[in-house]
Amino acid sequence: MHVGSIQVRLMGVFAIGLICSLIACSGGGGGAASAAVPASSGPVNIGLAVTPKSSAITTGDSVPLTATVSGTSNTAVTWSVDGIPNGNATVGTISGTGGTVTYVAPNIEGSYILTATSLADSSIKATSTVVVNAPSTVVSVALSPGVTTLGTGASQSFIATVSNSAVTDVTWTIDGLTVGNATVGALIGNGSSVTYTAPTNAGDHLLVVTSVADPTKTASASITVAVTASITSVAVSPGTLSLNTGATNQFSATVAGTGSYSSGVTWTAQKGTITSTGLYTAPGTAGSDVVTAKSTQD
Repeated sequence: MHVGSIQVRLMGVFAIGLICSLIACSGGGGGAASAAVPASSGPVNIGLAVTPKSSAITTGDSVPLTATVSGTSNTAVTWSVDGIPNGNATVGTISGTGGTVTYVAPNIEGSYILTATSLADSSIKATSTVVVNAPSTVVSVALSPGVTTLGTGASQSFIATVSNSAVTDVTWTIDGLTVGNATVGALIGNGSSVTYTAPTNAGDHLLVVTSVADPTKTASASITVAVTASITSVAVSPGTLSLNTGATNQFSATVAGTGSYSSGVTWTAQKGTITSTGLYTAPGTAGSDVVTAKSTQD
């Protein structure tokens, strides 16, 4: 009985609602029924434009691109080159994100289509055509000095100049080695300038600089390392000396040789201590000691 009374009441509500939908449910007479209809907002028109529409650059160069979205608060876009998202090494690459990016051309001549696609509506697209041409000039590399002769252990600076390229980076080798070694000499520095230090042995060596923009373009310098100086003797003064324990004495060294030799020496003491300038301090116990000066060149 309880369930039956609920069903009756529901049917009554349904009937009243049905009647009110057919006739006007108002306090007045038999006026016509009416219902509020929400106004339509109308279609959304999204606009998208890419500038520049077309451009021409050379292989490896770049061009900035801007995508402008209108008609929506979502102004984000995605980019592709010839249908490839953000491009690749073959068709060129897109650098950056958002509405303003940079297109970097490949090393292959051709015409490439850059497309911006609206994230608000993927059917909305705009394109820009970029024509990539080969450079009208050829990259060249020069190296100065081109020929030089150095004494063993001597140093020489070299400067590389890259022409007809916005990329002026270079790489260096000496006898095929990037930094050299004790046999061929050492390279110090990077960029357009390096310093070469000759080895201690005489010989001929080849310094090569290579363009990063075009690795087929190189320049070279011939280096002759010669023994232009020699040390004939080193003398220490005083030659003999008596000191109290813990006392000090200043020693000096005289280097003799031929050519343009170095007069530098290094100092050692067997028991006491000695500085790089020859200032000796005797040990704390009595006995004999030996102080030695050795030529830095030989």
